Amino acid sequence: MQFSWILITFLCLFLGTFGDVDLKLLVDSLQPDPKCVFNHTEVTSQTIKSFPKCATVYGIIVINSNTDLSMAQLKKSFKNMTSLVGGISVEGSNLTSLSFLTPDAEYDMFSFMCRYCENVIQYFIDFRFSDGFKIENNPYLTDISVLNSFVEFPDESFNNCNFKFSNNSKLDLEKFCDGYLFNNLMNLDTKRNLKDCGCQGDVLSLKQYQNCTSIYKGLKLYNISDLSDIFSLSSIQTIRGYIDIQNSNIQNLSFMPNLQFFKVYAEKEVVFNLQDNLQMTRLEIPVLEEIENSNIQTLALTTANFENLHPDFCLTHEEFKLLSLYVNFINLHAKLCPMPKDDAPCAFESMEKLHDYCEIVSGNMIIESGDEEYTSKLTSLKYLYGTLTIKNTVLENFSFLSKLSFIAYLDDALPVIQILSNKNLTNPKIGTRLINIFTKNFENRQAIIQDNHPDIWLATNQTCNLFGNTTDNAIIYRRSLNYTGGDCGEEINLDLSPGGGGGYGSVWTVIIIFSLSQFM
Repeated sequence: MQFSWILITFLCLFLGTFGDVDLKLLVDSLQPDPKCVFNHTEVTSQTIKSFPKCATVYGIIVINSNTDLSMAQLKKSFKNMTSLVGGISVEGSNLTSLSFLTPDAEYDMFSFMCRYCENVIQYFIDFRFSDGFKIENNPYLTDISVLNSFVEFPDESFNNCNFKFSNNSKLDLEKFCDGYLFNNLMNLDTKRNLKDCGCQGDVLSLKQYQNCTSIYKGLKLYNISDLSDIFSLSSIQTIRGYIDIQNSNIQNLSFMPNLQFFKVYAEKEVVFNLQDNLQMTRLEIPVLEEIENSNIQTLALTTANFENLHPDFCLTHEEFKLLSLYVNFINLHAKLCPMPKDDAPCAFESMEKLHDYCEIVSGNMIIESGDEEYTSKLTSLKYLYGTLTIKNTVLENFSFLSKLSFIAYLDDALPVIQILSNKNLTNPKIGTRLINIFTKNFENRQAIIQDNHPDIWLATNQTCNLFGNTTDNAIIYRRSLNYTGGDCGEEINLDLSPGGGGGYGSVWTVIIIFSLSQFM
């Protein structure tokens, strides 16, 4: 179902708040097709006469004790509507079912979009609307199975609707908690029904999480110094919504030993934030399997921020591998944790001394004149913890790096990659398997490409790009670099003396930067 984003920019049709004057004011500012607007907030035998016959309806549907229509009459009135932009409230009704909502016969889905607005227009300064779908105080309601065909669309700012189910004494929500809709909701509030879904992420005491296996609305832990109740979170298996832990004495996240799934709906905002936890030395989420972003928009990103933690904060190699599949970091103030001796990475001293067929290499790797004969040692390399410099070689390509999966360089002293003075180099691709580059700060990730073969970019369609093409925009973003140097723009003065590592010289000038800003 496609919506006009411009059309709904100022649509804030939420529940239980507006009178007809307010609704008219908002609709006047919106100006959709009048025949598709429901100009009443309450559904009765009188107002239903003007209910639109459109597939997409704009308005607020409120069904309550004043609704004097049978289920059959509601179904008949709503039969053409397969999409609603606005809000739904069923409160204090005698309904036993929500089956008056009719899925699209062709797609077997009912599309719902609400708006979350704050300080939108002058008439509503400082007024905040919050509930997009509200089912409350319905003593006979037992059947909400139609919601298995419900699809929620966030607004153009990627704000999610609030779904609230409360005080429905016969409604057993457990059977729906793992259904398609509920499984993808971030803002779900279920309280005092016959049975509820998980916990709500806004409890006043950690002890209230003691029997929780799922959390909706994310997990926020701020300013926690008393950790006596922290293991009340030990049963949690799924968190839906953001994890945000700040200004605490928490040393690691081992208090959630059963957390397997972390699910969000996000565009570019930070969804996993560990910040200003000065005693945190480890991550330690031992069974975490997946970080899922259900936003399928082209540039949707799953962004994390690990900032200002203990100086010894480290991630294990397994944690680096897991995170590389799912997230990009704004800040990653971390290092690689020590590994068992039998699994320890190959420490880089020189290409000559490097062990054969290492999968993991730690250290700033330099391939220079005379090292060409040793490049076969890198054909198994998947994970590099350090920088990559290739300079003054006669290499024509980097096919020996075809298995490289990620690079983690958690210092700011050097460019992540330098490709310098390789006069025969006509294909600089560093494997299409590379899916992520981790750096201490996302904005400071340089690649200097300079003084190579004049046709260095022939194999990449004259594009300054080391990693080849992919249709996955998240991967494009995660491995993106600020490309500088004469082969991508203006020349940079460099120290290319033996042992200099091709690093920054005392004077260097960048005129053209192929920047990450195109993704921001």
